[in-house]
Amino acid sequence: GHITNGIHTLTWMSPSIRILLDRYIGENWTENMHESSTLNKIDHIPDEDLWKTHCVLKTKMIHYVREKLKQQKIANGEPIENIRQVETLLDSNALTIGFARRFATYKRANLIFRDLARISKILNHKDMPVQVIFAGKAHPADRPAHEIIKHINDIAYQEGFKGKVLLIENYNMTLARNLVQGVDIWLNNPRRPLEASGTSGQKVSINGILNFSVLDGWWCEGYNGKNGWSIGDNTEYENEFIQDNADSDSIYDTLENIIVPLFYSRNDKDVPVKWVQMMKESMKSITYNYSTQRMVTDYFNHMYLPSMERRSKIESSQYEYSNMIVNWKENIMNKWSNVHVFSEKSNNQLNHLDSMVGEWISLRAKVQLDSLTPNDVAVQLFYGKVGKDQKIENPKTLDMEFVEKLPNDTFSYSVKIKIQESGEYGYTFRVIPKNPDVINVLDMNCVKWII
Repeated sequence: GHITNGIHTLTWMSPSIRILLDRYIGENWTENMHESSTLNKIDHIPDEDLWKTHCVLKTKMIHYVREKLKQQKIANGEPIENIRQVETLLDSNALTIGFARRFATYKRANLIFRDLARISKILNHKDMPVQVIFAGKAHPADRPAHEIIKHINDIAYQEGFKGKVLLIENYNMTLARNLVQGVDIWLNNPRRPLEASGTSGQKVSINGILNFSVLDGWWCEGYNGKNGWSIGDNTEYENEFIQDNADSDSIYDTLENIIVPLFYSRNDKDVPVKWVQMMKESMKSITYNYSTQRMVTDYFNHMYLPSMERRSKIESSQYEYSNMIVNWKENIMNKWSNVHVFSEKSNNQLNHLDSMVGEWISLRAKVQLDSLTPNDVAVQLFYGKVGKDQKIENPKTLDMEFVEKLPNDTFSYSVKIKIQESGEYGYTFRVIPKNPDVINVLDMNCVKWII
């Protein structure tokens, strides 16, 4: 299984945001922050109050970044004119995108600059300007990552990007805290499926900032269509060049057509009402579910407690329990070569699902178990969309139900499946050992496919 990472909420939440939550939810909300119902009262916060708080935090962040830039330019020996210009950098009214994290190459920090003409047009829109702040560090030995940082730094000094793109050096927790509390959008565009989890997007969400991210890592679970935006889709690419093109186009299209217009759509009080509604949704849907409190609870319930109970069971049985598991494994290993699975439709390795979307399909298989029993195995349907070379991509499995015993130690199984999306689907069957007392039956390397 897996446990999704979480953040220490009160370390990364702005004190100003916490004051708002204390006022409208109740001061004891932190004791039950891992329960979704606790944060539903965020809707009670007046739009103007939340937006005003965000604007104050944004101004605070801009002042901090300016001071960092001033120190940076002095340390780098830049002309006095460049140092003086720092005071006018960053517009507190402009849509501000933040990108701050470890500069590993797969995170594609410079992806937004794949089409310089297009991003320049977005940044320099007369009525709806956009600015981007970059921060982060690369491993000292990661030369390709250093080149990405250099590329961003060079762009920041080019005409059309000067003052619109900023790269802040000496990334640390203080800088990170200011950014995750003060930007409007958090950009995250790693190359799928290489992101393990990522947590920076969780830090911004608790402050009402919206994620604009690839559907990878935690955002696969966190994104609900109303609390931020996705970059691209779940398409798997074998060619990185094509993948980068597709994802960068998605960034530009979403910025131009959705994000920027929404940010600048204001009511008579200069509040972007629909934007603020998304801020509230982000806080409600993410704060409770991506805290260290939820994470540690999951670790205890799903990992630590079962391990403790397992150890207790082994010791209390005077190790008879362990012997039983060992004997079961030996029996499976000795007889596995005589286990076979057959399709009642054909003996092809890969069959195709022929059905309309939304229709139920019934599939059957027969399994020869030698002297094993149905309690010793799980018979599974293995299916998914058919891709290149007639192979199943992103496969899924469904356990089949035992139907009846047939002659010669053979057993019949069935399963029903409904296809929800159009496309070419393929399937086959497999058998694996099954025992609730074995932590991972797959470590026995016993899998039998259809013949």
